[in-house]
Amino acid sequence: MNFWLYSKASKQFGAFHVCLERTHRYLVAYKIGEETGSRKEAVLEKLACIMASAPMITNREDNSVQSQPVTSSTE
Repeated sequence: MNFWLYSKASKQFGAFHVCLERTHRYLVAYKIGEETGSRKEAVLEKLACIMASAPMITNREDNSVQSQPVTSSTE
């Protein structure tokens, strides 16, 4: 019983960790863009594209979570 409960909790924590990492990535990008002043919008656009196309951590138990590169429309 204890191992089953630990297994379920571990899987849920793994899924939460993936979501947390993705949220953190965008919050860091926004904070960096916020500090740029007058070029804020352009910097945020570039940072969002960079962050979105960077490799994502995945939940080992869920192979359906894949990282897909995102290209900027201004390139």
